[in-house]
Amino acid sequence: MSPETIVRQSTVPNCSVNAMLANHSIPIPHPNLAVAANGATFRRDVQGFLPNIVEELYGRRVKIKQEMLAKERERESSSSRSDAIERDISRLHTEQMAIKILLNSLYGAAANKYFRFFDIAIAEGITLSGQLAIRWAEAAVNRTIASFLQESDKPAGKDRVIAIDTDSVYIHCEDIIEKYAPKDPINFLDEFGSKILEPALEKAYAALASHTNAYKNSMVMAREAIADRAIWTAKKRYILNVHNNEGVQYREPQIKMKGIEAIKSSTPKVCREGMKEMFKVIINEDESSMQRAISIFRQHFNSLPAHDIASPRGVNYLKKYADSQNIYTKGTPMHIRASLVYNHRLKYLDLLRKYQPIKNGDKIKFIFLKKPNPTNENVVAFTDSLPTELGLTQYIDYDKQFEKAFLEPLQLILKAINWSPEPRASLEDFFG
Repeated sequence: MSPETIVRQSTVPNCSVNAMLANHSIPIPHPNLAVAANGATFRRDVQGFLPNIVEELYGRRVKIKQEMLAKERERESSSSRSDAIERDISRLHTEQMAIKILLNSLYGAAANKYFRFFDIAIAEGITLSGQLAIRWAEAAVNRTIASFLQESDKPAGKDRVIAIDTDSVYIHCEDIIEKYAPKDPINFLDEFGSKILEPALEKAYAALASHTNAYKNSMVMAREAIADRAIWTAKKRYILNVHNNEGVQYREPQIKMKGIEAIKSSTPKVCREGMKEMFKVIINEDESSMQRAISIFRQHFNSLPAHDIASPRGVNYLKKYADSQNIYTKGTPMHIRASLVYNHRLKYLDLLRKYQPIKNGDKIKFIFLKKPNPTNENVVAFTDSLPTELGLTQYIDYDKQFEKAFLEPLQLILKAINWSPEPRASLEDFFG
């Protein structure tokens, strides 16, 4: 799909993802045309320049990722920890992620009206064809497993796909393990992926390429993670307890997260680290153990200075929300309000010669305060650390900060599994 290969006068009518999934004989206007999931058609006699760029970048990413996985395997097979290997893995991971983001940006640019090659038909074709590709894989996976277990291959058969993402299919394999009862379930699923699922997906994508009359079949799916436990809180938000990732067998299971607060830069570092440890407890232990772990972490949290527990943010639009009479206007976002309170306090105490005020573009941290306090506000921000001269250290609201920075993000996980961060009283406890 590219600006110079699209053929606008040959759009396939009534074409959609559902139609292409249901009908395996979409009418192609001409044998030299390929059709996208939105019905847009493209020349097949030449590769477009956008796919050409994507192909080159993707090849570079694959090469770097293979090198990264080799380093990870070397790390897991070594008896001692190597800082050099860890640095190499981190560098290679950053490189391949940068290329991934660049690739995604190129796809997204087609839908940006300010892009030189903006084209709504191409943008829609990319998006809907991506949906078609992953749903095609979902159907193939369910068919393959039903056949493997010698079950009925009817549409109303068992659905073993827990979730699908842009380029991922998450499969529940419990009944496969129960039927074959392998001594090593991880090794069994590794072989099941490579010998059963990957060939089936390769065959399915060859059929999709034929179905759409594609320029060429570039679709490849390989087994990624094997996990024994998982928690989904919402679409694209999950935690996996991973034993093997893309052929790297871990000595100890690794927690893999996506869309969870613990990996967001807006969460204080100490809370990110604490939540990662908490996830290990949630995955491997019980509710009581998790509650004890939260209590221990809370004690540690309460012993830390403000700059370690404050919430990081970037700040802008200070002038927009500033008010000479009331410090800030109504509706000011909390982190901006906290920054304006800090600047006002510096000016009020004549500390502007010693401390720089917060400016647009600064990276700040903000923290909750108990009231009453000298500012009569419930938040204050700072850049590196909270100056003692402001007279606010003794007013830090550790309970509120802990709730907002740690408990609220953690609650999203706990709600999904019906756990409580603290022991819950019951009538049995009361009468006991």
